[in-house]
Amino acid sequence: MSNMPGDYSTCPGPHNLDNDATMYDVDASTPWGGDPNVGPADIQDPSGGPNPDVYGLTDNHDPSGGGPNPSVYDPTNIHDIDMGENQQEVWARSDRPDNAQPGQSKRPRVLGSTRDELEKERQAREAANLKTRTALREKRDAEARLVDAQREIAALNDRMAGIDEKIKAHDAEREANLIEHVTAQWNTQVKDYTERSEQESAARLAAELVALDAEHAKKIAELNRNAQKKQADYETQIAAVHSRFSVKRPGFRNPSDEMEDVEFPEGPPARPPQFVSEMTRKQRVVETIIRDGSGCLPSACMTTATPPASSSTQPAMGAQPPSSSSSSAETVEQSLLETLLEALGKPPVQQRVREILGTNGVQKRKRKTKAGEMSSLAFARREEQRKLTHQQDKRWKTIIRRNWYTDRGLPRAKDFFNYEGVSEVTHKRCEDGLMAPEGPTSKLYFGPGWANSLWNKKIFQHSIRRILQKRAEDPGHYDVPDVKEDYLMALFSNLLREARAEWSRHQPRAGETNEQARERAETYQMERRERTVGSACKMHKFQVRQETADRMLSISTAKQDGNGIETWTWLKDDLLVELDSGGMSSEEDEELEVVCGDTWRFTTAHSIKILPWRDAKVTDCLKVIDDVSELAIAKVAAKRMRMRGSRNSTTAPPLGLPRTLYGEAWLAEQKKFIPNIEEALEISEKEFPIKEITLV
Repeated sequence: MSNMPGDYSTCPGPHNLDNDATMYDVDASTPWGGDPNVGPADIQDPSGGPNPDVYGLTDNHDPSGGGPNPSVYDPTNIHDIDMGENQQEVWARSDRPDNAQPGQSKRPRVLGSTRDELEKERQAREAANLKTRTALREKRDAEARLVDAQREIAALNDRMAGIDEKIKAHDAEREANLIEHVTAQWNTQVKDYTERSEQESAARLAAELVALDAEHAKKIAELNRNAQKKQADYETQIAAVHSRFSVKRPGFRNPSDEMEDVEFPEGPPARPPQFVSEMTRKQRVVETIIRDGSGCLPSACMTTATPPASSSTQPAMGAQPPSSSSSSAETVEQSLLETLLEALGKPPVQQRVREILGTNGVQKRKRKTKAGEMSSLAFARREEQRKLTHQQDKRWKTIIRRNWYTDRGLPRAKDFFNYEGVSEVTHKRCEDGLMAPEGPTSKLYFGPGWANSLWNKKIFQHSIRRILQKRAEDPGHYDVPDVKEDYLMALFSNLLREARAEWSRHQPRAGETNEQARERAETYQMERRERTVGSACKMHKFQVRQETADRMLSISTAKQDGNGIETWTWLKDDLLVELDSGGMSSEEDEELEVVCGDTWRFTTAHSIKILPWRDAKVTDCLKVIDDVSELAIAKVAAKRMRMRGSRNSTTAPPLGLPRTLYGEAWLAEQKKFIPNIEEALEISEKEFPIKEITLV
């Protein structure tokens, strides 16, 4: 098609092939001149040349098909055409009608235009293209700027989000600080108000108590005056009616004694007061036992037991009594005899016997403890307790315990299992002098070094100052005497030890979960309750044996029984004091089958466990006390059968006893497994010979 008339590339003249479609009003967007209905079959002849129907060349071809028809179209003339200046007509393809079908052709029409018009059109198109390209370039720049702006907006949004989070955190912190400040201020105000209210209530109650006491004292004084007046009138009337009285001769009461008449010319003597002391009641019990059971009470005789043979494993222990024991017993017997003989002629005999018992009574000895074996606080507490009575010591302990649990906000020691104390950092800062507790209600420290913690000591000092201040304001001073501060500090330390032990018991150990720790603590509580019951039983047995020995000592003194005095004094003041409640055997309830004729019955009895560590001679001495216990002490409760069991007690032996109280065979057996058994038991090398006691 390069040489065909329809090929415009062969036409001379300055024309742009890229702009041909525009110049000739042809749509350049389609390959077939802008008409989508025109295909390759419409343009190209099946023989390989241009379609004559499309290009309008049917008349220009030679009928023979050898080339163009010279009569219609001269190809030589086409090269002479000047497309820019002389040519007035150009070939153009006519528009296809809208209703034309594919394959249908129409002759092209020739449109005329000048070079200037074409140039203007070209320039216009170039300007439009330039404008379009400029617009596209501006659009791309605008899109790039838009992307950058979007990125900046995203960065600003992220920054604003961070600022918002910081603002929220700051607001939350300010709110928390404000709440904490307001709460602390409110708690302080409530605490101050509560303390003022308590002080006012205490002062008001104290004033009311003082007024009531004064009124009560006035009423009692008035009643006493009236009673004395009535008593005097009654005695005067009785003296006027009866001028003679029958009185008993001085001496111990005996049904065979005869009554004798005594005259009182000046009236009967004043009656003794009806209120008697505890010592008077005790003496009356002793007199009753002597009068009603003098034939049933056995006499005790004591001899020194033969010491065991020494061996290589057990050192020989001296068991000989002091050489002055016999002479001292004779001296006691002689002095008692002289005193009683002198009392027989002086009424009333009871008062003189009370003086004798008070003179010869021996106070209970306590086990001596070296000061180096205990802490300074424990030593101070022990020294202060010696100056106080049992009730005063108990009263001080109650005051300290009440303040302790009030400051902690907990009712019992076992409630400390989840207590949260101060941290080790706070404890360290307090030790360095950088920090101190605010008052008695501050949190305690349970970490390493808690026993000697300065933090806990300062808290106790705050509590002690407050207690002493309130005691000074109380009219009755809490009904307790003055004590040293170390004594109160020791009481607080004991409470701290109990609380910390309960807290530590619930802390998980290495490789232990919280559940396992709680189960271990519950098991300990159950075992502790069982031990508490056993300890209470041992303490009761110890008190009964002490009371029995004391009663028998009084009876022996009244009967002038020298052997009995020596025996019961040794049992009461030596053996029982050394053993204490820890040396008593425990008991357990056991079901027994009892045969009553042809009937089988079940009853509960006390089975006494065997203490394998205790020497057999010690058990024999305690059995002597138990045998006379029923005679010396009146028991109202129903008796339960008590028998020696066959089971050994599992309780650990007490520490620090003399060597003679431990069984030699048991020590030898234990030494096979524990070579340093003496050090483990802290056996005392004190000479303590065991006596052999027989009842006559």
